[in-house]
Amino acid sequence: MGEIIASHPDKFLGVLGLSYRNLPNHLKPFFLSIGSFPEDYQVETWRLIQLWIAEGFIRSPESDKSLEEVAEDYLEDLISRNLIIVNKRRFSSQIKVCGMHDLLREFCLTEVEMTKFMHVERTDVVLTLSTQKYNGRRFSFQINSYSDDRRFKLLPSVARSIYLFSKTNNFVRPEVFSRFHLLRVLAIFDVNESFLSILPVITKLFHLRYLQRALLAFGFGSAHHGQGPGSGRDKILSSIPNLKILIVQHDDLPKQSWVNSPIDMSSLTKLDALKCVSNAFLSWTPPISIKESFFPASLKRLTFAGWFGFPWEDISTLVKLPNLEELKLKDRAAIGYVWRLRDDDIFVSLKLLLFRKVHFTNWVASSDNFPSLKHLVLKKCDNLKEIPIDFGEICTLESIELHNCSPSAEDSARKIEQEQEDMGNNCLKVYIHT
Repeated sequence: MGEIIASHPDKFLGVLGLSYRNLPNHLKPFFLSIGSFPEDYQVETWRLIQLWIAEGFIRSPESDKSLEEVAEDYLEDLISRNLIIVNKRRFSSQIKVCGMHDLLREFCLTEVEMTKFMHVERTDVVLTLSTQKYNGRRFSFQINSYSDDRRFKLLPSVARSIYLFSKTNNFVRPEVFSRFHLLRVLAIFDVNESFLSILPVITKLFHLRYLQRALLAFGFGSAHHGQGPGSGRDKILSSIPNLKILIVQHDDLPKQSWVNSPIDMSSLTKLDALKCVSNAFLSWTPPISIKESFFPASLKRLTFAGWFGFPWEDISTLVKLPNLEELKLKDRAAIGYVWRLRDDDIFVSLKLLLFRKVHFTNWVASSDNFPSLKHLVLKKCDNLKEIPIDFGEICTLESIELHNCSPSAEDSARKIEQEQEDMGNNCLKVYIHT
């Protein structure tokens, strides 16, 4: 299909134009908003939906559906019309990542300029920019560097949305955003700026509905930069109680600041997903204590990736999260030869459990510990001897997936599948990739 479109671009641009003009008016902003992302960008649907809501594209629904559910319906509608491509789905078949065909994107970019829906800047040249083209309300900078403040001084003070994408280091002074008093969306896809540096600015942006920072760099340890309970980090969290998705990065700190300290997220009562990434190397003492931390009961998806080195008994305490549906442990997030679960360690709502490069040898557990599990995924767990044979009795279990695991672990998965088939259960599928 892509080759056919590429060989007859003019013909298909006309078809695309007709398809777009036949779109219901309420769907057009959703389609055009994809132009705010760079070419071939993997757009996470949760981010896209939150942006749609912040932009005000979705009005209060007449039905009982939430704004997020209405947005998902609109996304499915655009996909069914082949205007948006599904790149990846979750285990539950929900859309995880989407995108747009290159030719469709070119049409989209032409349309956003013609309709003044948005200005997309793709050149690094500042002085050739005309102030005339900056009379809109939405702006997306998809350039190599935006470190020159002159670019932002060309924007009208009534700008409502600013998206910044860059491939190189940038040193934008946060103060440049303070004059945009009507700003609703500020999405900065850059890992080189600290969230703390922009905090004083965003407190003045009263209309701000969405803030995207690629790195939320407030640090974990209470000893780091003098941060202790009730200060710094905790103040940031308490100031954003409606946060739904949080990604936190832990960088390699001096050894004396590696502390097994608690983190209090109890103020984030609407938090749905938390991902903690550690870039520290050989952090033998975990930077945070899971056992003593306060995670909100609303949490459904939790990922620890990197060398955290949590003991398995700390991982077991996550059973206290009643709504946890997805747990992912990656790249030595947990250490220890044995994960032994007690009878009362029950992950009541867990549906997906994923391990990647978690080097444990023995897993002592039963079907009672995971009564709702649907999908078990093991990647490069080459030390694990076997999957608990009792897992075949988990009535909800649909699949066991192994990637480059030990031969004995693979054999145990096949044995579980065979036992279930012998009992007439053909619902469980085992997938082994080597």
